[in-house]
Amino acid sequence: MLSPPEDLDDALVGAALREHWGIDAAERVYAPVGFGSHHWDAVGADGRRWFVTADDLDAKPWFGPDRAAVLAGLRTAYGTAAELRDGCGLSFVLGPRLDHDGVAAHAVTDRWAVSVVPRVEGETGGFADHFPAERRDEMALLLAELHQAQPAAVRPRDDASRGDRDAVVTVLDGLGEPWTGGPWSEPARAWCVENADDVRRLVERHDVLAEHAAGRPRVVTHGEPHPGNVLVSDDRCLLIDWDTVAAAPPERDLWLAAGGWDGPVDEAFLESYQRLSGVDVDRDVLTLYRITWVLSDVASLAGNLRRAHTRTPTSDAVWGYLRALRLDVD
Repeated sequence: MLSPPEDLDDALVGAALREHWGIDAAERVYAPVGFGSHHWDAVGADGRRWFVTADDLDAKPWFGPDRAAVLAGLRTAYGTAAELRDGCGLSFVLGPRLDHDGVAAHAVTDRWAVSVVPRVEGETGGFADHFPAERRDEMALLLAELHQAQPAAVRPRDDASRGDRDAVVTVLDGLGEPWTGGPWSEPARAWCVENADDVRRLVERHDVLAEHAAGRPRVVTHGEPHPGNVLVSDDRCLLIDWDTVAAAPPERDLWLAAGGWDGPVDEAFLESYQRLSGVDVDRDVLTLYRITWVLSDVASLAGNLRRAHTRTPTSDAVWGYLRALRLDVD
């Protein structure tokens, strides 16, 4: 996000770090990176560097219908990442640290939850980038290992690909009344009205493909393994941003890792994954998860602009993302 949340006191972030993780981080600098959560770079009194995240409990509908369910879902997701790293030995998992009670996220207000990850130097790509050819086999192997992992202590939620679909239906059902949350609320509602038929067609297509995918085996999936969530450090790939981890068909990761969002799918990537994992890729299920991503964007972007907001660089960016959203899914 480009600007700090208006309703979260930075002092509460520092207090949470001290209370739950024993990190006395008097030095905290807001980091305008990523989308969906807010971040700070922090330095503890011992000189260790940390990457701090504040998650909006109103903005993650895939975890549940209310803030309590979202907080519980965050804790399960981040606990799963810790189990994958510490219990399953997947060293490429760069996820949140558990506190002394084994908890990875703490609510600091009714709306905001804080988590912390060790700060690792490296470079990430962009969401719409493709993995370079020299990283193709490494990323295919990384996902093959993730999909074969069997965490024992914490199991991820099951993704039936319905959470985003149902959230979109909620948005569509609310188009008959004015949206009064802020300056971009009515423009967002107008965009949704204009595109409602296309969105409904995607929902219908989603439901047909979801029935087809019901028989696919469930594995542990990251959910968003695009280049923007891969940190290259010391010439190796680390997966970051674990709030979307879920049990799902492997195609939930593969459609995006193979560059299916923008342009043709990288067939060489899919061939490498099939060779390394022994799993045949189902093209219809790839399409299902591409549709699910679009529906998630509609629900998230429109939902953000429907809620209370003011004119900020972040809300301006969210409106720009919604206007530019493509609803044509092949």
